[in-house]
Amino acid sequence: MNRYYQILISAGIGLVLPNIAHASFSSDGQTYTYSTASGANDSVGESVSAQASFSISGDSMVVTLVNLQSGITSVGQNISSVFFDINNCGSVLSLSSQNYSSQGNEITVGSGGTITGTQSNASLDHWQISSSGNQISLNDLSGNGSPDQTVIGPANSQGDYSSVNKSIYDNAPHNPFVQNEAQFTVKFPPGQLGDNVSISNVRIGFGTAPGDNQNCYISPGRLPEPGTLPLLVIGAAAIGMIRKGRSLYGCASGISPLSHARGLTLDAAKALSFSAKFAV
Repeated sequence: MNRYYQILISAGIGLVLPNIAHASFSSDGQTYTYSTASGANDSVGESVSAQASFSISGDSMVVTLVNLQSGITSVGQNISSVFFDINNCGSVLSLSSQNYSSQGNEITVGSGGTITGTQSNASLDHWQISSSGNQISLNDLSGNGSPDQTVIGPANSQGDYSSVNKSIYDNAPHNPFVQNEAQFTVKFPPGQLGDNVSISNVRIGFGTAPGDNQNCYISPGRLPEPGTLPLLVIGAAAIGMIRKGRSLYGCASGISPLSHARGLTLDAAKALSFSAKFAV
């Protein structure tokens, strides 16, 4: 392959792929869902699969964690935290634990993986919220006492968890669990969640020890088919030529819906449109 095209392709892929980890909110009611990578494993090689969804309405943000992993074996496959960066044109958002609520359906898993107790819409008191600069964390491992209320995956077709080991069934320190889904609502001071709020650097943590985190993405991030690669490269090259003039996350005026969604200036959006016509 010609050396010039090798450089151009490398630069194009490097410019475009990072955008799968960034989302900007342009209106109330939008929801962005981040997922762990296909085939992700925890620190001991067990399969993990999860999603974190973010939606904004007024001054509130709702974060929903979903454990998608079927056939759970150990507590290491349970969700125990989520970390993300929130940005509003570079300003640090205020956060108060008094303006935070959580809920989920609790289950107790007994001998043989049978469900021996349930509680609907339980408050997830063991989960704590904290912030450092632009990073917010929701963490089950920050609470006092044992790491209970981790988010377990779906039950099997018989409605139980017969595949789990002793780290889950009859494990008093780890019971109860939150089944499938946990929801957290964070209320910010009036006016802080504007049209320029963006979410990035999302990581979901698993297990009962800190640090077993998985990077998450808005889309699977598949590379394009060979026939569409020139379009990708041409558009990425156009973006690169004007990127020095880009405003952070589209915080300045002159932003089109397309450019706002990807954090590009209006000129960049026009360049992508031009590249599409050129490629056709």
